[in-house]
Amino acid sequence: MPPTTHQPSAARGFAFAFVGMVFLSCNYISVKYCLDREGNGFNPETLTVIWMGAATLFAFLWVIGRRQVSELPLAGATLGWMVGLGVCNGAAQLMAWQGLNRLDPSMASFMGRFAPVMAIFMGATILHERIRVVEWYAIALMIAGGLLTTLAPTHNAPVLSWLGIILSLASAFLFAMQLLLAKKNGHGLAVGVMIFYRVGVAAVIVTVWALAARKLDFSHARPDQWAVLIGGAFIGPFLSYVCTFHSYRFWDMARSSMILTLQPLVVIPLALIVFGTRLTTWQYAGGFITIAGGVWLAVIHHRAQEDPIEVIGEEEPSGSAQPADR
Repeated sequence: MPPTTHQPSAARGFAFAFVGMVFLSCNYISVKYCLDREGNGFNPETLTVIWMGAATLFAFLWVIGRRQVSELPLAGATLGWMVGLGVCNGAAQLMAWQGLNRLDPSMASFMGRFAPVMAIFMGATILHERIRVVEWYAIALMIAGGLLTTLAPTHNAPVLSWLGIILSLASAFLFAMQLLLAKKNGHGLAVGVMIFYRVGVAAVIVTVWALAARKLDFSHARPDQWAVLIGGAFIGPFLSYVCTFHSYRFWDMARSSMILTLQPLVVIPLALIVFGTRLTTWQYAGGFITIAGGVWLAVIHHRAQEDPIEVIGEEEPSGSAQPADR
């Protein structure tokens, strides 16, 4: 199918990217709300099973709506790489929500900004992509901000905070690995098909894990937590992807990455409103330094891209980086 022609539009590109970023930011709030607190809610394993299962249903309905069901059967190496993508996603989801269970949503969101940095290092190591000197400066700024955030005095118990940070960074590593797998092995696949395998295989993996660990427990969640979790699965790992991928049709991916980097600016006020939680001044300072480094890195990549802006049609190349669907 030939690509659909669209006139590049900064306003439309910004609108879709911004809405996608806001929806993605809601992940931290909806999941934190549904996690077990004082005997009410889901444990991280059960939550991830429902989260990925619901996202798989929404992705399948999307594939049906796009008339791409015939493209779902895969074979050979392509099937193997897509299964690998789903396995990475399942492990990343489990670690992300285990980390969030121990951290303030704002802190977890700051830690998630390191996924693009890890993706750059993987690209340099595995794909032999060159890291420019100016990129090292931006990365160093992000690391400095991350160190300030993690080493600053905290309101939380030190053991829980450090364990949450380690789990969040491990999750970011696995999300970065997904970007590499998609870029290296996802050429020719429709975006909807990739998303279906990404969440569908993850749903199977986390279900098997939860059953084996005897962690599957639906008995403690309130009706409102069920509603928030299902609604969050629609908004976060599904609808945010639709908006973000659609933004690529109107402006380049680097500009959308700049918007996604600002995610903590949405999470911070939402966490304060919903949970009444806040970080220390030094933790916020480190977080904003990390954001500044992330925006700088996105600007560098944007300036490195050729003009005019590449416009992506109905079937976006699967090599484009996927946003972390937390």
